Amino acid sequence: MKRWEDNEWSSSMEIKIDLTYAMAEKLGDDRGISPAEIDQLTDRITSIHQQLTEGRKSGRLGFYELPYNDTAGILKTAKMIRNEFKNLVVLGIGGSALGTIAIQNALNGPFRGSREDHVNVFVTDNVDPDYFGSLLETLDIKETCFLVISKSGTTAETMSQFMVVRDLVKKSGGENALSRQIFAITDPEKGCLREIALEEKYTILTIPPAVGGRFSVLSPVGLLPAAVMGVDIDEMLAGARHIDKKCADPRLWENPAYTLGAVYYLADRKKGQNILVFMPYSNRLYSIADWLRQLIAESLGKKYSLDGKEIFVGPTPIKALGTTDQHSQLQLYMEGPFNKMITFFRVQSFDREVSIPVAFQGNDALNYLSGKDLGTLINAEQTATAIALAQNGRANITVTVPSINPFTIGQIFFLFEVTTVFMGSLYNINPLDQPGVEESKKNTYAIMGRKGYEQRAKEISSELTTSSNFIL
Repeated sequence: MKRWEDNEWSSSMEIKIDLTYAMAEKLGDDRGISPAEIDQLTDRITSIHQQLTEGRKSGRLGFYELPYNDTAGILKTAKMIRNEFKNLVVLGIGGSALGTIAIQNALNGPFRGSREDHVNVFVTDNVDPDYFGSLLETLDIKETCFLVISKSGTTAETMSQFMVVRDLVKKSGGENALSRQIFAITDPEKGCLREIALEEKYTILTIPPAVGGRFSVLSPVGLLPAAVMGVDIDEMLAGARHIDKKCADPRLWENPAYTLGAVYYLADRKKGQNILVFMPYSNRLYSIADWLRQLIAESLGKKYSLDGKEIFVGPTPIKALGTTDQHSQLQLYMEGPFNKMITFFRVQSFDREVSIPVAFQGNDALNYLSGKDLGTLINAEQTATAIALAQNGRANITVTVPSINPFTIGQIFFLFEVTTVFMGSLYNINPLDQPGVEESKKNTYAIMGRKGYEQRAKEISSELTTSSNFIL
């Protein structure tokens, strides 16, 4: 197998970003971005680069170092799971789930089939009782292990699921089964989950303290389930290291994360394009768009600037799928408001070739398809859509992925993480926190009767009473 150390191969597997149809040369000054507008950010970017470099060295931006961590412990645990169980259920939500789902769909595929060495991986990222309950009903608990992921150990959704499966494991195999069938990924030093895991002797892996959930996909959070699936996680980290070399360049036009982030930022602040549409022309990459939605929304949607001023910033990320959503969303993108920046993901070489048979040669409406293949068709549709959007003054970017493999997926994860923290500095906000999420959590605690939230529970009760006047 070719490895990342093969420079010629790694260069051929490098993802590429085409900004042509986001630029003023194609769209005009009103809707496109000129090189001069990007160059005007140079002084700010020099300062931001220094801040990010210092944040990396100090450990504050812990995700930067994840591609360089040793995977021996992860691989050992994954081997144990593969040898002893038929099923792995991941209990997590948000950043503890979306990265794993993206890896699974991209690298494991939706139609995996049944093999003796295969471990079925299920990611239960919601507490919908029909969804979660139906999964548990289909599994043989004795042949299933559970991976609980929560940094604090107080995440209501994850810990409620954990309490359910812990009870099932005890009933199925007794107290001794807990340490065999439950695994935990949590904070290395503190937290409720860590205390329970130590007491009940679970296998524990850790999330680095300076790595937030939405930046954790290249930590054990994403790597352990990936390794259980059989994904080459060292190759995925190699892809992240490869793109890190480019993202460490202080020069604006030589750093893909800085250039891309600058274009997104200017599109929002200068051109009114405050909706970011992520549209892969690949079913396997569709869940990457889900992962990106959390990364962008939670990191950049902020009320306050770093100096405490109310600013209410952040682009709105949404997802679409090519070619599917050419037949549902494209009409809006083509003729609706000029408020969207579309990012296509294009796969240069698919793993499979599905040929279209030669048929209907006398039918001009169909015979142009004869002898072609579906990969050629889907990429032709992506190109056609990008051009059509630009012809209508609609900004779009194309990210070309040479092929879908662990090396390229690692690049995508790391590139967009750096792009996001860089954009946070351009917006002058903290991209690492999520204070808006906390209010919802506190209200849930109050409604569910958590101790210490009695006053808030009274306030919520009053709110529900007064708001009921407008129920239709």
